[in-house]
Amino acid sequence: MKTTLNLALPSSSRERYALAWSIPVGAVGLIALVLLSVSAVKDYQSLRRERASVADLQREEGRVRAQETAIRQELDRPQLREIYRYSRLINDVIGRRELSMLQLVAKVTQVLPEDVRLDGLELDLESGDRVVRLTISAEMEESLEKFLVNLENSSDFTDVNVISHGLPDEKGEGGSDLATAACLVRYVGGGPKPQ
Repeated sequence: MKTTLNLALPSSSRERYALAWSIPVGAVGLIALVLLSVSAVKDYQSLRRERASVADLQREEGRVRAQETAIRQELDRPQLREIYRYSRLINDVIGRRELSMLQLVAKVTQVLPEDVRLDGLELDLESGDRVVRLTISAEMEESLEKFLVNLENSSDFTDVNVISHGLPDEKGEGGSDLATAACLVRYVGGGPKPQ
């Protein structure tokens, strides 16, 4: 007779329970492993892209520095230094500009009544006093007087002196039908006032 001997131990309920859950736990572990692997691959690809962009930026920075060095060498040439010196001198003169003709005309226009016409404006640029000669005309003498009063009351002009005055020709004998006047004033607006 043949005897079979079974040396296996009977499985406990705990072992049966563990065996039943091993497949779902293994599947979840496999899914987690796949997800972590995908995440690691994405991170690695992102890292490679960032390294490539940093390398591109470093190359661009090197190229810009090389251009800057070339430009500095070009600007250090003696001919260009002389041009820069002259341009700085011109810019300093423009920056210290004390009188703007546009500003002067604007100030004269502010004190000019509507019925008075400005026929001439002369400024002696070589004298430091900034004396302006104004020639005006109007149909009525009262308008000229109003202009002169406006000049005297203005804070931009001082020392108003009438140097000539012409009345309209009422008889019509070939003279002018406008009242005219010429005056000298000192312009003190638009910059430092003369001492």
